[in-house]
Amino acid sequence: LVRITAAHRAIVARYTDVLAAAVENDDAEDLPLGAPPSLGSVESYDVVFQTIDRDDAAGRAFRTGDTNFGQGVGAHVLCPEALAAAEPTADGDVVVVVALALRFRALTGTPPFCKKKPKTKNTASKAAATKELNAMRAKTKKHKESRLLAGFDHVIPPKKPLRRIYWIPDAVVPVRVLRLRFHRTCAICCENNLLPKHVCGCGAASPNQGHDVCWACLSRYVADSSRPDALPRSVRDGRLRCPSEGCEEVYALLDVANQARLAGADQEDACREVFEGLQRLKTTSEIAKEVTAALVAQETRFKAELARIEATIRNEDERQAQVLRLKIVDQDLTLHCPKCNVAFLDFSGCFALTCSNPMCRVHFCAWCIDHTDANDVHGHVARCPQSADPGQLFASETAFNAHQSRRKKGLVVRRLARETRDVRDRVLLLLNESGELRDLDIVISEADFVT
Repeated sequence: LVRITAAHRAIVARYTDVLAAAVENDDAEDLPLGAPPSLGSVESYDVVFQTIDRDDAAGRAFRTGDTNFGQGVGAHVLCPEALAAAEPTADGDVVVVVALALRFRALTGTPPFCKKKPKTKNTASKAAATKELNAMRAKTKKHKESRLLAGFDHVIPPKKPLRRIYWIPDAVVPVRVLRLRFHRTCAICCENNLLPKHVCGCGAASPNQGHDVCWACLSRYVADSSRPDALPRSVRDGRLRCPSEGCEEVYALLDVANQARLAGADQEDACREVFEGLQRLKTTSEIAKEVTAALVAQETRFKAELARIEATIRNEDERQAQVLRLKIVDQDLTLHCPKCNVAFLDFSGCFALTCSNPMCRVHFCAWCIDHTDANDVHGHVARCPQSADPGQLFASETAFNAHQSRRKKGLVVRRLARETRDVRDRVLLLLNESGELRDLDIVISEADFVT
């Protein structure tokens, strides 16, 4: 009460001085007059707070310090929005000192008097920092005194409507220390009794505004979004989108890493899975772009070769033979994923294959290069009509190559069987001259076309 009374006297005295000066200079009409703050009026006070890292640090709160609006006491208006942005302690609680702040006339819409207080961690630069700090204090003091003479006693900084800086000594009186615990709600499982360390926010809004996801749900969300059949909305340019409805924010790796450091030991596995999953999503996106570019380049080369053949070869049979040879090499002699058409060469022994394209990852049979049912691909391999060893999932690379040579030969024969004898002979000559049949141990003779 003594402190707040002294602050009240200081404000009233300053108000009286300002009013007297205005009357003396005959410019009182330009001064927004009004009654000075009343000790008994609720309208004369702000309820404000400062965050502290532990309960016994309350004595350091609301001390006068340097700000970019001059020396004063900085605080935040006590409200849910300001509290939600407060930095929690290691155990997830927010410890605040609540105070009453007597105020009269606010300075608003004014940019800072100077840049922020200089900081240094280097002993060698302390002298320079001290010199810069003194210059800042002199500059802000001049601006501050001119505003005080105009009757302003506190500042509401631009773009920070919940922030206050009080210039009058003892205008801010601490009342009590509060330890607050905010519980978060997971946007996926809707569990609403979670501590801040148990959730990860996307960074688009204040905590507890529907953008928090518990680490376990986020881990599953990352895994589900990594699947080829995931909804396109969940991933944008290799980055995971917030699952909250209407939110377009994405999870940044650095932000997730910072939040993971605050999580408890019981969240360590889920945090690691989330971080590694987000890294894989980014890598997968980059690979997918390269695969797409390669497919486009392949198609472009194919079309360019077709155009060259059409433009340079006048003989119709020769032109048709060249086009057929190109299609046979691209479509019959080269192994492709049955879904995305990416070419593949590797074979590891198991005939249940998975496409290497990260945006496809379809499962199919290495015998027939078909059957894309992921739930039954192993069962299909065991009973595939083209299998050389029914009932088995594994076979040697030699068996794989031998089977594919027979399969490719059948595809080429069926394609050429629809052509005239002259075109067919010319295509086979071209394929043999280029070694494309020989390299695959394929031998085709006229007897193969006899039905």
